[in-house]
Amino acid sequence: MRVFAKYGIWTVILLLAFACKKENSPEVIQDGTGSLVLNIGSSTKAGTAADGDKMNNLHVWVTDKSDVVVRYASWTGSDNGLVTMDATHAAAKVSISNINRGEYNIYIIANAPSSFTYPAVGATIGDSFKKFVLKLPDGRIEPDFGTGGMPLTLISSVSISPGKNVLNAELVRVCGRIRVSVRNHTTSKNIFLQSVKLGALNPDRGYLFQQDGHAVPDGNTYGEFVSIDNAKGTEVKDYIAPGTMETVIDQYIFETGLDAVANMSLSFSGGIFAQNTVSAVVKAAKMDVYSPGKEFAGFYKKNIVSADYFIIRNSGANYFLRSNGSGMKQYYHNTVEELLASNEVERYFWTFDVKSYVASSRYGKSVVNSIKNVFEGKYVNISTTDYDPVTLSSTAQSLIVGTQSPGMLIRYNDGQYKVYCSYTNGDDVRSRYYTNGENFVYWKMIPVTKKQEDVLTFTGAEKDFHKNVSSIDYIDEFGVSVPLTDICRNEDVNIIINVFYNPEYASVYFEVSGWTPISNETTFD
Repeated sequence: MRVFAKYGIWTVILLLAFACKKENSPEVIQDGTGSLVLNIGSSTKAGTAADGDKMNNLHVWVTDKSDVVVRYASWTGSDNGLVTMDATHAAAKVSISNINRGEYNIYIIANAPSSFTYPAVGATIGDSFKKFVLKLPDGRIEPDFGTGGMPLTLISSVSISPGKNVLNAELVRVCGRIRVSVRNHTTSKNIFLQSVKLGALNPDRGYLFQQDGHAVPDGNTYGEFVSIDNAKGTEVKDYIAPGTMETVIDQYIFETGLDAVANMSLSFSGGIFAQNTVSAVVKAAKMDVYSPGKEFAGFYKKNIVSADYFIIRNSGANYFLRSNGSGMKQYYHNTVEELLASNEVERYFWTFDVKSYVASSRYGKSVVNSIKNVFEGKYVNISTTDYDPVTLSSTAQSLIVGTQSPGMLIRYNDGQYKVYCSYTNGDDVRSRYYTNGENFVYWKMIPVTKKQEDVLTFTGAEKDFHKNVSSIDYIDEFGVSVPLTDICRNEDVNIIINVFYNPEYASVYFEVSGWTPISNETTFD
C-alpha cells in the first residue's frame, strides 16, 4: 500500500511583505528620521485565534546592520505607547518613532520561552539569540509550551526612510504538526485499534528562529512519536464507528531537517467487530505475514526461486486465479493488499516446478512439470476441449508458460489451449482455443514472501488486520506522488487512512485520501 499524506502549509504566521512602503501622511519629516509601524497579524479565520495563533506576549527588537539593538518594544498583558494588541490576541500594532534613516534588522518573538534572555538597547544580538534552541521536556515526546503558548517568530529587514514606514508581517510557528486519522468506511462494523505507530524520527530539539535551509541544531536526536500501543490484556473501549473518522495521532513536532524523514514508516493493527461490540481485549498471537514483490510479466526461473508463492493476475484487469476445490475461479480485488488480507488468501497462492527455460526472438517459454495450488495441494490441468473448466487434479500436468509483451500465456504443451479469464467475478476459469493478442489469455505474476510474526490482536475479532508501510508519500502541487522527506515549521502533515471491509471475502484493505492545498485560514487547534 502506498500511503499519501495530506500535506499542507500552515501559513498562519508567515511573512507577507518584507519591503516597507511609504504611505501618504501629513507627518512632518525632521532631521532625517522616520517612524516604523509594524502590523503583526495572523491569517486565521474570523473570531478568536486558536492556541497556536495567539500572542500572549510580544517582543520586538530593531537592530542596526551590526545587530546592535537600537529600539526595543514589548507587550506583556496590557497596551502601552509602543504596542497595541487586539482583543483576539491574533494581531498587534507596534509604533516606533524617531529612527534614523538606514537599513535595519527586525527580530520578533511572540510567546517567548521563559528561559529566553531579552537583549536591552545597546546590546549586540549574537548566535545565542539567533540560534536559541528549544528542547523537549525530560520524559516527553512532544513540545510543551505550557500556558505561554507556542513561540511565533520572524527575522526580517527594513529600510527606514523619512516619514512613516509600514511593514506588514506575520510570524511563523516554531513547530510543524503531524496527524494520523482513521476513517471507517464500513456500514455496520466497529473498528478497534490495537496499535498505530510512526517511525522513530521525532526530533528532540529545534531552533527558535528559522535557519537557512531549515537547519536543525547540532546534537539533534530522533525518538518516538505519540502513538497507540495497547498491551496484552488491555480492554480497549475506544472504537471508530461505521461512517466516522477519528484522529488517533496528533502532535506538534520540531523541524526534522531536510531529508530526515525520507524513510519514516507507519504501522497500524486492529480488528473488525460487529457494531454492537463496545469493548475488546488485546491478546498475543502468531500470524503469517505476506509481503508482495514487484509484479512482472516475464517468466524466468530466477523469479521462481525468489519467492515462497506467486499470485497470478490477468493482464487486463484485477482478476486473480483462485482455487475452488477441484476447479479454479477468477475473483476481482481492488488491490493486491486487499487480496492478501483475505481469510482465504492461500487459495490464491501458486508454486511452479520449472523443468527448463528456452529463450527465443519472439518470446521465451518455460516448461513446467506442474503448477500447484498451495491450499488444495493439487495441480493445474488444462482441458483440450474449448471452454471446458480448468481443473485441479492430484495428477500433475506438464505445461508451457510463454512470455510475450502483454504478459505470459499458460497453455497445455505447445498447443493453443490456454487459461482464459472471462472477466466475470466468481466464474470458472476455462480453457480456450484462442487467438493470441487479447488480454483474456495473458497473465502476470506477483511474488509473495511469507514470514510468521508475533503480534498483538483482539480476542473475538471478526477480522484482524496488520499493516506496515515503509515510507510515506504525498501528492505535490504538480499532482505527482513524491516521498515525504521532511516536516518543516508551520507545516501540517495529515495522513488519513480509509479502512474498507468486505465481509464476503473477509478482507480489509486501505486507501488514503487525496489532498487539496490548505488555505491561509488554517488554524492551530
